[in-house]
Amino acid sequence: MEHRDLREGFDAWDEEFWDFSWDEMAAFDLPAEIRYILDATGSETLSYVSHSQGTTQGFAAFSLPEFADLARRVNVHIALAPVAFVGNTESLLFQAAGHLDVLRVLAANPLIKSFGNTFLGTGVGADFVRSLVPSICGIFLGGCDAEKDRRDAHNALFDGGLPGDLFGLPDMQHLNQSRIPVYLSHLPEGTSVKNLIHWSQAVKSSKFRKYDYGRSGNLARHGSADPPEYDLRGNYRVPTVLVSGSKDPIANRRDVRRLLRILSEHPGVLLGSRELPQYDHNDFTLSTNGEVALFPYLTNKLRGEACSKVVEEEEEEEAEERG
Repeated sequence: MEHRDLREGFDAWDEEFWDFSWDEMAAFDLPAEIRYILDATGSETLSYVSHSQGTTQGFAAFSLPEFADLARRVNVHIALAPVAFVGNTESLLFQAAGHLDVLRVLAANPLIKSFGNTFLGTGVGADFVRSLVPSICGIFLGGCDAEKDRRDAHNALFDGGLPGDLFGLPDMQHLNQSRIPVYLSHLPEGTSVKNLIHWSQAVKSSKFRKYDYGRSGNLARHGSADPPEYDLRGNYRVPTVLVSGSKDPIANRRDVRRLLRILSEHPGVLLGSRELPQYDHNDFTLSTNGEVALFPYLTNKLRGEACSKVVEEEEEEEAEERG
């Protein structure tokens, strides 16, 4: 479902409306979602299963001191294709965005930014990609409705990684080819230019930190010349499971291992980690073999943490009654 603005007279070119990145998603969206679920269900805790930028929101929000009480109500964070650091990304688009300064300069131009926000965030971009689906399928796959034939030269193009760089699509090993028109109608989905710039900054800095507004902007917004880093070492205490893919160009193996080392420094935070062979970035949401390769592991971790949390709560209640 597409997001809708509830204000009358909404203007898609309104710069203020698009002034967000995953900083705001972590500071406003995710906490609001968690509070809503806890209030609506009456539950004391919940489990947070995230993917890609959803993991980024979790790592950021749960490391902010102001959300420490809320983070304690998350009994487990299962992070699929976990993304905190992207300095070693193998995605061609991420690398270009991170290291070609001209792209960031162009994106800062008000007219280009307004056009980019409208193109990326209002469905115009998705409609454009959708119009290219037949051509994309024809070039890379020999047709969207064709069954995979290992002898077909088109598959070499697809399995070579370019669609993964452009759309985050997995290679053909785990993909239902007949569903590609559906996938490409949602990938990539809407966002803001500011969010893309934030990711480009993360590639260039190799740090997990807030949006960089430049020295004067940082002093005004952050109170420091440089954007502050999210303190995973000092503040992040949510029990976490990392699940990555060996062929993921975005959640690169080196960056995931860096995150793993940080989380493992504090006892009880890293509950487990697993790298799935031949999994790409969006295999976690699109793969046809998830019920074998992924779901059993997830359900075991979810059940284990849910049960342990119930036991802890019962023991606390009994202790209070004994008083």
